[in-house]
Amino acid sequence: MTLQDYYNAILADVPTAATLTTSSIYDAINKARRSVAAETDATLDLYSFTLTAGTWNYPFPASVTASVLTGQIVAVRKIWYYLGTVRNQIPKELIGSYSMSNFQSWPVKWWTQQNKVYYWPIPAQAYPTEWLCQILPANLVNPGDAEVIPYQYTDAIEALACRYTALKDGNAQLAGGFGQLYMELLGKLPRRSM
Repeated sequence: MTLQDYYNAILADVPTAATLTTSSIYDAINKARRSVAAETDATLDLYSFTLTAGTWNYPFPASVTASVLTGQIVAVRKIWYYLGTVRNQIPKELIGSYSMSNFQSWPVKWWTQQNKVYYWPIPAQAYPTEWLCQILPANLVNPGDAEVIPYQYTDAIEALACRYTALKDGNAQLAGGFGQLYMELLGKLPRRSM
């Protein structure tokens, strides 16, 4: 599926879409992609990252290339660190202050606050980690740009993009129908499980 495929589908499904600019339809498509990514597990991916000794917080990078996706991290679900070749999951905890704040060891807790990941205790060495992240993929810009969100989510993206396009064109009744279709399709997809 490409941006052009989405565009062609919208032109076929929304009779008055041709009255809108190409860029406004592209905006509707990318807005729909962001919504589906935020509401489902469509863009979960592993991001590999090495901790630095003595550093306890790490901002979400502005853009990452994870194992499959390139985009912006919007949430971290799970974290593992490696001791040698052994992968250890670190439990996520509530935000808090911990005694012995300068204590350094391997991380036993983590939490997020204001788009940063915090570890306690402070990592004593450079530990390789993997973050299971919700990634907001980059916008599709050119007609040939390929969709990176898995195919099973593209019908929902298309329905929501049609809804947004119909709303932009002032056709509330058609938008309502596409909104209902979107909700039905969304109900069949894997949802966020924090």
